[in-house]
Amino acid sequence: MLKYCNKKSAHPKFPKTKKVYEGLKEFDDQEIEDPNELDVVNDEIVVLSLWGNNISDLEKLKVFLEKQSKLKAIWLNGNPVASKENKEALFDFIETNFPNIELLNSQFTKNAGEWGLKFATLYPKINKIGKTDIGSLTSLDLSDRDVFRIKNIDVFSNLKSLRTLDIRGHEFQDLAETNKLIAIFQKIPKLEHIYCDQQLEDILWTFYGNKKLESVCPDLLSINSYYLSEGKPK
Repeated sequence: MLKYCNKKSAHPKFPKTKKVYEGLKEFDDQEIEDPNELDVVNDEIVVLSLWGNNISDLEKLKVFLEKQSKLKAIWLNGNPVASKENKEALFDFIETNFPNIELLNSQFTKNAGEWGLKFATLYPKINKIGKTDIGSLTSLDLSDRDVFRIKNIDVFSNLKSLRTLDIRGHEFQDLAETNKLIAIFQKIPKLEHIYCDQQLEDILWTFYGNKKLESVCPDLLSINSYYLSEGKPK
């Protein structure tokens, strides 16, 4: 269910509700099996929630999504097509067929870019996404968004005013994921404060002790509210 939305759009058999945001449609918990039966105007949806329905056919879903050229974010949680065992298959399906979609089930797809990053920090005020210059953002909450999936991390170079980054909920499994997070930090020119999991905090303090942290985040002041000037917390 979309946290920022307290109204739901209607399946044809239900009355329509008042729009909350132009471009947002929510059809949660309505026993929908075929999204092609929904009463929507194609090519107008930007953010779509189909949470908690009975969608199991990828081909029917594909036909529907092919009509949504402006779609950037979709929620399919609670549908058979998005079951735990189908998670990677669903991401591959969306990423391969719909490169315009940057968020799936609250997490980034590999095609996420400026829109996805702005959604993460401006949510729930998503009506401001199109009006906001990414270079003006001073803080960014990417907790639990799975930044590991993002293919082109050069987008982080556009965060020219960013000072605070929340990257919690990203426990890495291998060296490649560790290096990707470090590379993201290096892309952000003025990063001062990082909030992260203990796993990453330990690595950053090791860098600090080895005098390597400056090459990663030259302007960094604190890690999880512990200031570097005061040394590693005991």
